Order: sequence, then C-alpha cells, then structure tokens
Amino acid sequence: MALVMNTPNRPVAPLVRRALVEPGAKFVMVAKRLMTEAEKASNEEQFLGIRISGKSDLEKYADLIEETIHTEGEFDEAPHRTFMCVGGEITNVKTVRTKKGDQMGFVNLAFGVDSYRVTMFPQTWIRYAHMLQSGKIFLFEGVKEISETYGDGFVVNSVISVEEHAMNRMREEKG
Repeated sequence: MALVMNTPNRPVAPLVRRALVEPGAKFVMVAKRLMTEAEKASNEEQFLGIRISGKSDLEKYADLIEETIHTEGEFDEAPHRTFMCVGGEITNVKTVRTKKGDQMGFVNLAFGVDSYRVTMFPQTWIRYAHMLQSGKIFLFEGVKEISETYGDGFVVNSVISVEEHAMNRMREEKG
C-alpha cells in the first residue's frame, strides 16, 4: 500500500519519486516533486500545442480569438443582417427589463483595440446570463442589425467561452 502526499490543484512532475520506507513499516510514503513553471509550459506545448502557464486568459487565447472573430472594422463595414462572430473580454454587463417585464441584457467587450456592444434579447439572455461576468472571455455569434433609431447593433444568437471553443477546435483537429 502506498500513501502519496500531494498539494491539491498543483501539477506534479512525472517519474520523480522518492520512496521513504521505515524498517518494518506497512506502507510506503512516496514524495513527488512539483513541476517548475518551465516544465509546465513545456508539457503544455507538447500535449496541448500551446503554452498557457503564466499568461492571462486573454493572452493564452489571443491567436484563437483573432482568427475566429470579426474585427470592429469588419463589423462596421458589414451590411444589415450579416451573420458574424465577435468576442473578447467582458468589460460590462447590464441587465434591463423589456416592456413586458422580461429580462434582457447588454454586454460590452474588448479585444485589443476593438470594442463591441452586444444585445441579448430575453430568450438568449435566459440561456447565457449566468455565465457572463466582467473579466471573462467569450465569443458571441449573431447578426448585425442596422436601425435608424439605434444605429449599428449586434444581436446575439449564441455564446461560447473561449476555453470551450479551444477544446472544440482541438477535438475537430484530432478528427
């Protein structure tokens, strides 16, 4: 029987073990060395294809976000009713009530120099509002709407976290 001592939520370097056996003991204590930041980054690159340790979430996924979303310039040039994807770090979430009393919301996002404000009507808001917090990174799919009253807007159909999107991409690539 082996008793393994480990620190929760800390990766442990593989194959670095030291058995501590007392004469006549009925168990063996195995000590493991914690991975250094460099070892974690190397393992991440080897197994995930990217280094994520020591970076903010926005830095970790910047390339993926950049290749997925439309820029603010592309959004501005797109015609009415164009299906698009925008995303970035949430900077503000505002909940309001419709005339019927249903909740809906507005979310402000930033990615690099681009910023977006998206509208989530009640049906979409009910489905995704619980996930949306300032500082979190999401991708929003929806439609550009142009209104004489309100100007250009983005109406959200679906929301996915950037982490979930990255996992989906990895699954697709492994095929």
